[in-house]
Amino acid sequence: MAGDKLGLETDGPRQFLELDTSTGRATIYSLTRIVTPDGETCLVGTNTDITEMKRKEAEPAAKQVRYWALSEAVPVGIWERTRPLA
Repeated sequence: MAGDKLGLETDGPRQFLELDTSTGRATIYSLTRIVTPDGETCLVGTNTDITEMKRKEAEPAAKQVRYWALSEAVPVGIWERTRPLA
């Protein structure tokens, strides 16, 4: 991974986002350089699948685009109710 070299060369944690266009998966990799008591330099890392979170973030934007397209196409006013009429 390209981030391994950067993780070894810098202090502190580093995060990398990987978007796999072939599968639609999104993963965050976190790397931290540590030095063991005997002086050996190591990378400690985790990876977190954030595909579902990214999908949920995109939903409101997709709805907004659909509403905008509809409102541009019809010559009358359109609104959305969040509660039923009393």
